[in-house]
Formats: sequence, structure tokens, C-alpha cells
Amino acid sequence: MNNLHTIQPQIPAEPSQPQASGGSAASLPHSRSPIRFLLLIGASVFAAELLIVVAFLFLPALPPLVEVLLDATALILIVSPVLYWFGFRPFVLEISEHQRAEEELKRLYQGTEQKVVDRTRALALSNEISRRLSGLLDQKQLISEVVEQVRSTFNYYHAHIYLYDPKHEHLVMSGGTGEAARAMLARGHRIEQGRGLVGRAGGTNAPVLVPDVSKDSGWLPNPLLPDTKAEVAVPIAIGGRVLGVLDVQHNVKEGLKQDDVELLQSIAFQVAIALQNARSFEQAQRQADREAFINTVTQRIQNTGDIEGVLQIAARELGQALGAQRATIQVGMTKLTDTRRS
Repeated sequence: MNNLHTIQPQIPAEPSQPQASGGSAASLPHSRSPIRFLLLIGASVFAAELLIVVAFLFLPALPPLVEVLLDATALILIVSPVLYWFGFRPFVLEISEHQRAEEELKRLYQGTEQKVVDRTRALALSNEISRRLSGLLDQKQLISEVVEQVRSTFNYYHAHIYLYDPKHEHLVMSGGTGEAARAMLARGHRIEQGRGLVGRAGGTNAPVLVPDVSKDSGWLPNPLLPDTKAEVAVPIAIGGRVLGVLDVQHNVKEGLKQDDVELLQSIAFQVAIALQNARSFEQAQRQADREAFINTVTQRIQNTGDIEGVLQIAARELGQALGAQRATIQVGMTKLTDTRRS
């Protein structure tokens, strides 16, 4: 349990300051050079007045008031675009670029913060599962704990675990969440190796992620889980030996991503170790029970003084150990039978 694959948050590098379209602030010198800006205004006013004087040369004599109004109107029409283009517009562009840069930085910060929160939760779940699994030696309870923790912590639609049968030909469902899992367990739900996401993950010893199941031709729909939109299957393996598959489904399209794969791989590795420990314990327990049985029979036989008694004890103990209603031992022409009544 010490070899846990923990997930470290990966914080993206701080993005560089976005540049304004059409050039940086250095390409907008008029917004930063008052002298040049004033010179441009003066030149534009001079040019406007020159044009007005030339225009008045070709116009008939007008009343002084009309001339003043025409002069002011022409001056405004000529100078205003210059003021806008070289004065107001650069400031507007620069302010817009700063606002866009601030919004982008805010979005990146919020996204990074959410990733850190998700990774922290994933790490906490991984540690909690590791702690719980370390004390579990019952395979059924172990599987039940894992699927419930995984589904509830990250609000997945469904989670279940498949284990290989003794011939390593089928993946047999061994635990899951909700009514759908209970129904599948009751009917002995199993998947052939290589079929569907679960079969592919078990056969290749590699995770299989499908963010949108409608686009995967090899996906196997389950009528008991009609709302599945995304699915990931992760092998439960130690080295090259695959024990089973951890399968998670979500009812949100694109709701499962590579981050989920990394989290589930860490959990699947811990489950594999816990399963191996549980099986080793069960095997050791069976061996201990066999040795205790042999010692008991041996002791009783040693306390018996005749052959018939030895055979009677052997028949009775073997019948009880095998759960048989009748046990018979025949030596030569002699047959000794022990019949147990239920």
C-alpha cells in the first residue's frame, strides 16, 4: 500500500500578456506622445483652414456670419476624424486589450484553481481508499467499498468492478452501485474478453476512455443504464497480470477526461494490491483449515486402538469435511459406512 500512484496538480505556466491586434502598445505612439499628438492636431487644423480659404476663393461673397459658420463646420468635419483616429481610437484599443487580457488571466486563474481543487479531492480520495483497503481482507466487501467511494465522491453515474473467471475468458461483474448493479449481479452479468470497453481494457491491459459513447462503434449499451454518455474502463493489474477492470460511466457527454483516467488508474492499482492480499489471506486460511483438519483426524486416529475404529473415524471425518450424506471406506472384503443424517 506504500506504492501509491499519487496525482500531483499540474499548474499551467502563467500566460504572457496578450498583445493588441494590429501591434503592441509601442505601435500606438500617439496615445503615449503628447507632443506628437499636438503637432498632428496643429497640422490638421492648418490643413483644414488652408482648404477652407481655397474653397472660399471659388465661392461667391457670403455674409460674414455665414462664412464663420461654414468655416467652423468645415473645420470640425476635417479635424474630428484626425482627433478620433490619432487620439481617441488608440486609447480605446489599448483599454480594450487590457480588459481582454484581464479577462483571460481571470479565466486561466479560475480554471487552474478548479484543477487544483479537483486534484486535491482526487488525492484525498486515493489516500482514503488506500487507508480503507489496507484493513480489508474480504474481497466482496473490498469491491463494494471501492465502487461506492468512487461514484459518490465524484458524482459519477455508475461504477462497477469486473474480475476474471478462473479460465481468464470472461470478466464477471463482482460489484457495482445502484439498482442496475444489483440486477446485473443477480443474473451473473459477464463480458467476453475483447468485447466492449471493459473487454478491451482487460485484454490490452490499458485504459480505454470514450468521452462520447455515441461515437464509438465498439461500445456496448446496457439497457439498465440508459443515460450513459461517457465511459472509461481501467484495468486492475499488477505488472502484466490483469485481475479485472474498474469501469466508470457518466451521464454527461465529455464528462470523463484524462484526469479521470489518471485518478482511476491510481485507485485500480491499489485495488489490485488489496485483491491480491485478500486472495493470499483466503488461500492461507484454507491451508490452515486443511492442516487443522488433518491434525484433528490424526489425533483421533492415534487415540483409537483398533482398525475398525480408525476406519470409522476416517469415514466420518471425511464425510463431514466434504459435506457428504454418506461416506464409505472399503478395505479388502470389509466395507465400513458412515451415514450422516441432516
